[in-house]
Amino acid sequence: MDLTKLSINDTQSLYQEKQARPQEVLESMYANIEKYNTELNAFSYLRHKDEVVKEAKFAQQQYKTGKARPLEGIFITVKDSFATQGMPSLIGSKTISQQQAWDIDAPSITLLKNAGAIIIGKTTMPEFGWKGVTDSPLYGMTKNPYDKTKTPGGSSGGAAVATATGMNHFALGTDAGGSVRIPASFCNVVGFKPTQGVIPMYPISSFGALAHIGPLTRTVTDAKVAMSMLQGGDLRDPNQLSRRSINFTQQCQEDKIKIAISYDLGCATVDKQIIDKMKQFVLMLLTEKNWQVTDDITPPCLDFSACFDTHWYVTAAELIKNLPREKQQLLDPGFYRLGMRGKQVSLNEYYLALAKRRELMSNMNVFLNQYDFLITPTMGVLPFELGQDSPTPNADGTIDSWSPFTCLFNLTGQPAVSIPIGFSAEGLPIGVQVVSKHFSDAMLLNFCEKITRII
Repeated sequence: MDLTKLSINDTQSLYQEKQARPQEVLESMYANIEKYNTELNAFSYLRHKDEVVKEAKFAQQQYKTGKARPLEGIFITVKDSFATQGMPSLIGSKTISQQQAWDIDAPSITLLKNAGAIIIGKTTMPEFGWKGVTDSPLYGMTKNPYDKTKTPGGSSGGAAVATATGMNHFALGTDAGGSVRIPASFCNVVGFKPTQGVIPMYPISSFGALAHIGPLTRTVTDAKVAMSMLQGGDLRDPNQLSRRSINFTQQCQEDKIKIAISYDLGCATVDKQIIDKMKQFVLMLLTEKNWQVTDDITPPCLDFSACFDTHWYVTAAELIKNLPREKQQLLDPGFYRLGMRGKQVSLNEYYLALAKRRELMSNMNVFLNQYDFLITPTMGVLPFELGQDSPTPNADGTIDSWSPFTCLFNLTGQPAVSIPIGFSAEGLPIGVQVVSKHFSDAMLLNFCEKITRII
């Protein structure tokens, strides 16, 4: 039995039935780290093994005494951007000093630790999470486990690779333009971006206006388990004002479900293999008698690219504005160019982008009131070559130019999840994105759980 391929629930059942110990599962995961990480480069930081083993032994004792917490003995990784006590959080950048105390945990980290989860280490990301691939001047390139000449996506690329190769039970990532969903699609795992504010965020992400926290898992059920422990309040998060408590254990409704299908949002170019795979997926949806499928619809979301780009440019400019020249020279050249472009954005342009975002949110709210779910491709492209910031070399450096399906829902804020649906002729993973109304996160994951049983 490969202990690293088991679900969270199955792993905990083994613990409870004394058929496996947390230390055994941990050793299996370390074997995968030794086997894969040197070449794939998923980790930015690995904790000292003795520390992690000590926590695994404590978890075993908790099971023996009947005091096991909901995630007791579950091994996780967290993205390099999360404040994590005793571990460096360098955000993939040489400009961040390593000589710091590293003495606080982000609220999401606290929630997971309090639930019994054990952190193995931190995962790679591009500098400040600025792009949809995972390479940086600090950590180098992270590779796709399905084809080592291809990118795993990003910016939570290390998280997706660690999850896909059994180096953890699940990973915690961030998503401001698709950074959980892009690598999930490229690496054949599940990536969930919840409604903004459901998982508390502090310190606020560099791309805070668009940023969400979300798990990357091997199954939808594991995503539900993770989310049940990740939601919580923290008054330091400005999105706390709109937060609601969500029951992730509720079951999917059995009444007639209305599903809208969009292959291109009316504006995107999509690889033929992805379209063909998605059409096969839609045919399977049509076999469910209670599911009413409206095929090939265009949501009210045209002309959102400039709005997204303006947010991206301005954030990059803000991040580099106070860096001295010697530190600016350490930056990823693409990120530096993005920041320089952001300095040219006028106040009027930024105001118009904010107004456009509000319009998009309003229009999408109305649209999703007519349907329970919208399904799109997660990506319009297959995983592409390492060393490029986008599928087309020398593109403008923004994610929306090649990942519009993900970026849109960072602007509008609805929950969105990428689930695997198969592979291209070359063996590269393909995913679809499923979207629902704000705070319908549990209904969304339950629906996707049901989908994965029929595909």
